[in-house]
Amino acid sequence: MALKIDYELTGTGWARCTVRPARRNFSFSVSYDSDALKCLVVAAIAMLGDTDRIAFYFAGRSSWWYWNIDQNSPTELTINISEITPEVQLHKSETDEVTLSMEDSVKLVVEFKCKALSFAQVVHVAAANVKATHGLKGYKELWASHDFPSHELQLLAKSIAASETQAQQHPQTDPTEPRQNRSKHDGAAIKRFSQ
Repeated sequence: MALKIDYELTGTGWARCTVRPARRNFSFSVSYDSDALKCLVVAAIAMLGDTDRIAFYFAGRSSWWYWNIDQNSPTELTINISEITPEVQLHKSETDEVTLSMEDSVKLVVEFKCKALSFAQVVHVAAANVKATHGLKGYKELWASHDFPSHELQLLAKSIAASETQAQQHPQTDPTEPRQNRSKHDGAAIKRFSQ
């Protein structure tokens, strides 16, 4: 499957992330209320490591984009992106008293499978393109609340190189064989990267 991820800064505090699994295309706006590019890079590093699952979010204009990435085998991922939209609910009691409550509407927007290494490679290309286009100073000026994830991008490059070397040295490894000593991560584990 040909996966592509584009990430571009579109103005102060705003970016557009486009995910293209196979022939589908999904694009959404991201605000600097979350450190979205860093979350994406950290997720790619984690999924090349010994993580079974990771979840994070991108803050948008009126919705949140929740990414849930599961490792199906040592080499394959399932990626789900859901749109979470807060909705105001009006409730009228028997005494005609009106109250408001907030409830989240959750809609699965896209689900696809890909190789962990492919995901890491396209995330690396997307982040490197942002850096090449804007530089560190330009990124900070446009993204304001967060610095460019330089350290994380370097770690991702090293993780990709190590995975490519391992794949070349062990091409006959059974991809369905479970990995040992794997950890689980959820939204809380990566939340610190998105705030």
